[in-house]
Amino acid sequence: MTSKRTFEALVAREVDTQKAQELVDRGYTLSKLKEMQKNKLKEIGLEENSISIISKEARSPIPTETVSKLLHESKRICCVCREPNRSVVIHHINQWSESKDHSERNLVVLCLEHHNDAHTTRDLSLSLTKRQLKDHKKAWTEAVKRKDSRAILGIMDTDGSMWDYINHNRMFQLAKKSKINLTQSPYFYAVKENGMVNSLGLIQDTSKWEIDSKPTFRLYDCGEGTTLYYYTSSILEQLIRKIPVVDITHRWSIGELKTLLSPGIFICLRGAYYYKSISDVNRGRNRIKRGYRRKSKIRVDFQFDAWEATSCTSDACHLSGRKSSMAILLVKSVSVKNEWLNITASCLAIGSGFSNEDSSVSWYVDDDEFEYAM
Repeated sequence: MTSKRTFEALVAREVDTQKAQELVDRGYTLSKLKEMQKNKLKEIGLEENSISIISKEARSPIPTETVSKLLHESKRICCVCREPNRSVVIHHINQWSESKDHSERNLVVLCLEHHNDAHTTRDLSLSLTKRQLKDHKKAWTEAVKRKDSRAILGIMDTDGSMWDYINHNRMFQLAKKSKINLTQSPYFYAVKENGMVNSLGLIQDTSKWEIDSKPTFRLYDCGEGTTLYYYTSSILEQLIRKIPVVDITHRWSIGELKTLLSPGIFICLRGAYYYKSISDVNRGRNRIKRGYRRKSKIRVDFQFDAWEATSCTSDACHLSGRKSSMAILLVKSVSVKNEWLNITASCLAIGSGFSNEDSSVSWYVDDDEFEYAM
């Protein structure tokens, strides 16, 4: 059993995260612990409930996939106090002895103090009720998702960063659902004045644009293209602040992604992509390109219309060949075939020139990153 699997197995058996990591670092495995006597388990710092589970396995452990998902969605932080430096455990909202329920909806991540409160009765009532636990969990999970979205925008907050592609129809659809008022953009009146958008803030057909030179190769190829970019990028960044986006850049493993991803989830993925044209159209609309990232038996694949590339440089350079990009994608399907995890997606936006200050992120050419025959 690998160290990560051992860690998750221990957490699933009610060992707090700090103790679980300590035992892993000391070389303990679940098999070794099961062979130890109860007094020895107590000597190494395990609590009675964990000792009982490990010794007897009277209760089935929480599935490791569920443990991984809970720890990810909570950032390994208690949903009540939200203190990042506290060790945490996974708690059953409805007691296991009564519910026999290991499902995600019945589990919550708590620090040791609030885990104790959830089991403590004061004045004939629990210090933390089931309803309170559910409310805390929901509020914290939503806060984590918003924090991820803000972090993504922070990555773009650097000189030279830009959005190279925007799926305008999808962006405007989502903006409506997210109750974003397009006319409140500081650039709205500038683009409306020349007919580039209508009174609702939606981009009009280029035939209605009241400008001297209308675009024919790509949408932004005109003198007013910069103003249009300011408008659309401001809407896009408002939207990213509102929709839940899961950054999977550092979670590039088949087991973890199978647990985290399902159709309808927005993801952010930074790394080396390969872009190529897949249509015979060489100008205007329907100039379809494919983008994909392929590494460690995981492939993320999507298509987009290069008509919506935001500049000539974006189209010809940043979205051609092998390039480092950040893509915001909507997962359409997740499947496994021949030991490969295949993720197909719809692309919302692609950016480049983003901050890469985290030294754990490096992009280099691996043998499986390229696929010349599609």
